[in-house]
Amino acid sequence: MLAVDEGTTGTRAGVVLDSGAVDHVRYRPIEVSHPDVASVEQDPWEIWTATLDVCRQALASARDAHVEVTAVALSTQRATAMLWDRRTGRPLAPAVV
Repeated sequence: MLAVDEGTTGTRAGVVLDSGAVDHVRYRPIEVSHPDVASVEQDPWEIWTATLDVCRQALASARDAHVEVTAVALSTQRATAMLWDRRTGRPLAPAVV
């Protein structure tokens, strides 16, 4: 199973093997901005590209080791809200953490 962890400061992906062990883990940090003391924002495109990047790397590593991935699991650490334009697929504002 490909496990994806969307954290506040980074995105991690790894492969959970039949034994329960986790292997082929990849991580990429995500920038966090604080427009004021009470706000935390992130770039939605950076979240998306970081997620694609670590997933592709973990899957490639698993494939090279002859590990077949048949499922995906997603975990998030905090509630993050994003608004997307339904016609263009582009973000309308920064992600609010």
